[in-house]
Amino acid sequence: MGRPAEALHRARRRADRREGARAWVGLGAADLNAGRSGSAVVRLTTALEQTRPLDDNWLVAMGLGLLGLVHHGQGRHDDALACFTTARAHAETNGRPA
Repeated sequence: MGRPAEALHRARRRADRREGARAWVGLGAADLNAGRSGSAVVRLTTALEQTRPLDDNWLVAMGLGLLGLVHHGQGRHDDALACFTTARAHAETNGRPA
């Protein structure tokens, strides 16, 4: 089991929402690196849905930045720019991990 999948498994066992969201971001990043943009969008969207209620600006910024890269790679430049702009605002609010 890879590190992101292992973290997701541990988070589910402990019901730690922040670790679960971090694992989804990691899995989305792995999918992006492997060229699986459809799966990356699903995983990053799941991560963002789980992260926003946690008030973790750093993790939201990471997820949005990666989602922006996926959109850019798909030629969806307006969506990518929106993700990057929002990610930057979250990073400037609190640019370090919680």
